[in-house]
Amino acid sequence: DWTVTPDHDGRELVLAIRDRDGNPAPVKTLQVTIGRPTHVREDQTPRFIYENGIFRAALTLAPGIWNINVTAEAWDGTVFRQRIDHYAGNRVK
Repeated sequence: DWTVTPDHDGRELVLAIRDRDGNPAPVKTLQVTIGRPTHVREDQTPRFIYENGIFRAALTLAPGIWNINVTAEAWDGTVFRQRIDHYAGNRVK
């Protein structure tokens, strides 16, 4: 019963992985691949740092549609997988 919430500001991808109660999920390992839905040329596998209950990775994405494929393993060996459709665009400030 985990949920993954991504946020990308143009320079960094942040993933909040929460359990059913909204607490940081007990993630043992995390693998993430980010790519276009139509080809693998731009696939990236960023390295995440865990900090204050969230995972952070430096990441630049060109504008458009991206898929974020998350595979995480809990400390008890349970595997969690989720694909998140993400639109990277210009943010208005």
